[in-house]
Amino acid sequence: MKVLNIVVIIMAVMALFSVEAAPAPAPVPRPGKLKAIKTAGTYIGKGLKAIGAADALYDVYRFATGKKH
Repeated sequence: MKVLNIVVIIMAVMALFSVEAAPAPAPVPRPGKLKAIKTAGTYIGKGLKAIGAADALYDVYRFATGKKH
């Protein structure tokens, strides 16, 4: 158990010394990429709404016909 503690302490010290002085700058997102993500989100949202509506319609149908699963 003590050996494991020593190994963990050594790894932590090595991690502290391996950190660079300045972090790398964050990449600037391209406008076209953001537009594509926004468009995909719109279509996914519409699809989920359609699935929700179909599920509600199916529940109404099951209630009206008296069928239980």
